[in-house]
Amino acid sequence: MRKQTTEVIAIGDELSTGQRLDTNSHWLSNQLTNMGLSVQYHSTVADDVNAITDVIRTAKNRSNFILITGGLGPTADDLTREALAAAVDQPLIENPEALQHIINLFKRRSREMAPNNRRQALLPQNATLIHNDEGTAPGVDIIIASSEHRARVFCLPGVPAEMKLMFNSHIIPAIRQDMPGTPQITRQYVVKTFGMGESNLEHKLPQVFQR
Repeated sequence: MRKQTTEVIAIGDELSTGQRLDTNSHWLSNQLTNMGLSVQYHSTVADDVNAITDVIRTAKNRSNFILITGGLGPTADDLTREALAAAVDQPLIENPEALQHIINLFKRRSREMAPNNRRQALLPQNATLIHNDEGTAPGVDIIIASSEHRARVFCLPGVPAEMKLMFNSHIIPAIRQDMPGTPQITRQYVVKTFGMGESNLEHKLPQVFQR
């Protein structure tokens, strides 16, 4: 059975300009590979709604699972929600459960909620909320299906601690439920060599390099 193709997309000017290292994609790719998924693509996209929309449109036509991190905050440059809605051709709808979570979080922290935090409760019309127990940015889970292809998109906050908790609590069970048949096992081997170049090694050990 062909492995389910997976794609990881990281959003943020701080990543595309090299100001910050993208540790989220590294961590997610490792987790997904250990689940038996084939991570085929990585993308890093600036905070530009058109650029993000284009990347999501491409991803949904070639990958089975798409994981997006970043761009779910309350400020004007947090554009993942808008880009996802445009890519799947659905309006953004305020999710009452998400809004109540944000309100309650500010109350628990004895802080006043700014009006722009309400943006974080917007989800594409057919999307499912992913709960975020640690922050104000809920995640998004949406299935995009056609007669030729089915893709499932997960959007997570860029904050690593929040992203990891939501991945473990929601995305692992969701992907396992979606994967047909017995889960595949990925085995990785490390072969340490010295004194010989890669091209010579491939000639002497062709079976190691075969895919």
